[in-house]
Amino acid sequence: MNKKTNFFLLIFSLALQAEDSAEFLYPVAKIDEDLLLVIHQKSFDDIELLRWNKSERVAEKELNSFCLPSQVKLLPSKRACSFIDRGRIKVKDFAKRTARAIDIYEPISAISNMIWIDDENFYFVGKHAGYFSIFLCNIADHQCVISSLSNLHTTQDFLYPQKINDSLFCVTKQESGHYFICRFDWNPKVYQQGLQTTPEQNELKAVLCTKKNPICFLTMLNDKKGFFLEFLLQESTGNVLRFSCCKLESFDDLTWDIDKLFDFQLPKNLFMGAESERIYESIYPFLPIHAENFIYFTNLDLESGACRIMRYDQNLKLVEKITPNFARSSISTSHFFAPCIMDASICCGLSSSMILRNSTFLSTNQETGVIQCRLPEIKLS
Repeated sequence: MNKKTNFFLLIFSLALQAEDSAEFLYPVAKIDEDLLLVIHQKSFDDIELLRWNKSERVAEKELNSFCLPSQVKLLPSKRACSFIDRGRIKVKDFAKRTARAIDIYEPISAISNMIWIDDENFYFVGKHAGYFSIFLCNIADHQCVISSLSNLHTTQDFLYPQKINDSLFCVTKQESGHYFICRFDWNPKVYQQGLQTTPEQNELKAVLCTKKNPICFLTMLNDKKGFFLEFLLQESTGNVLRFSCCKLESFDDLTWDIDKLFDFQLPKNLFMGAESERIYESIYPFLPIHAENFIYFTNLDLESGACRIMRYDQNLKLVEKITPNFARSSISTSHFFAPCIMDASICCGLSSSMILRNSTFLSTNQETGVIQCRLPEIKLS
């Protein structure tokens, strides 16, 4: 077999891979009742961020084709959004053509969990000296001033931070494998690269300790109430990952009550399988969404093998399945996920290589370049 034949076989196999890649189309942020930011993952290395007009059903690209956006966050002013592009933080002003980079250099790496305080300050998790720590970044006047929010010289990970007033809640993972939910005072220390010692942070106050299962994705609503996920390690077998959604609540500032609300499961291959099946952002679009007395979440239906949108009523303590307006026939095997709460409805994402080739959901006019887009919608009663 000559080199020319080998070359064409390679091109043919790559074309087949692209043809077989699962596509994902899902909302990531709500600008207002008509404008949403939407991710379109064509393949694992071809991802677009769209600004979608819900009422007109048209979308426009926000980024150039070289970006691989993940963990998109709307800034508080809603005039811009941030995202992580191959480990690098970038901010895209909606009034400008290109995104600008916020460069955070070694030894801080593996950046995730960005949360904006205002348009000039955000905190995030980054790896430092082999462990995950929490940092604050100020970008006023196009500068980049980093402060540490957790002790940099310790043998534990600080994860999933949540700033509430003058306190910082987070999950800590000990070398022993134990997980804690902790609270300490908000007390930034300016980070100086190469500094071997740093003033100790305020004393950590453990809220909850667990030995059996990992704790993840802490969300605090206020200083008395929050939610977290417990990963059910032993129950996660085969292609199924199982979680419990738990409520964390305090009535006296000294003791905390833990209440398991519901269990749910997700397909492992979407996060840890072959690139042709995986979603680039991993589990983030599948996390529960809290809205007043309801929690909206994604659950794998074992009978159909597809994910469905569910709703937990905190007052009635009941779980119900809520179905998108066209969840039937050929798209019954498609995953529905990433619920985005609107005034009278919920928009959600879907995944299917077959469906996204259908112009009903996404199509581009080759002459005008206009992108027609539609997402599944669930009417709220």
